[in-house]
Amino acid sequence: MNTRFYNAKILTLADDHKFKITEGELWVKGNTICYIGDGTDTADVCKDGEVLVWDREIDACGNLLMPGFKNAHTHTAMTFLRSYADDLPLQDWLNQQVFPREGQLTEDDVYWLNILGIMEYLTSGITSCFDMYLNTEMMAKASVECGFRSVLVSGINDFSSSLEEVEADFNTYNQYDELQEQSLIPLEAQSQTRCFRSLAEVTKGVPSPARASAWGLISPLETDCCRNS
Repeated sequence: MNTRFYNAKILTLADDHKFKITEGELWVKGNTICYIGDGTDTADVCKDGEVLVWDREIDACGNLLMPGFKNAHTHTAMTFLRSYADDLPLQDWLNQQVFPREGQLTEDDVYWLNILGIMEYLTSGITSCFDMYLNTEMMAKASVECGFRSVLVSGINDFSSSLEEVEADFNTYNQYDELQEQSLIPLEAQSQTRCFRSLAEVTKGVPSPARASAWGLISPLETDCCRNS
């Protein structure tokens, strides 16, 4: 699909890690941004007499056009627990409220909750995420059907996943043709609330392609909460 945005203020990168706003047009050819400018200097885009035929032309009405936000650590399907049992100590919240209700979720529940979460992302300008949750297959299915870009993180922990499962996910979902440009299965030690082993210990013996994409998303705040719980 070819799309032309016009009458837009376009946020672009500038020198020294700064931004600038360009007024004019942004063209998308297929899935690639091929042009940003005032619409007159298009020789490098339309070569050898090529004429782009637009499937969509969108008047931005002078509004700002910018890259989508990225949610770098999320559990999309957990939207059903938002504002549930607030203000409890971390371990009480997890063990008494969260884990029992997660244990009642079916595959179908996880699929539809992912759809709901993705719709919420899109209304907030979020166009991709690092997602770690139950049932990778349902996460992948929801992402593909919504056309949403997801990095499906293993979220390996001490009681609900194994290296064998993570390796199987890595080999399965990274081979999906429809997922090639949308999803990746890296390893991740899912916080010290659920995985008390070091990342080096967790990934020991894992084949190098999977191990190379290992992540450790453990913040100082999480560490302090666990120590004080």
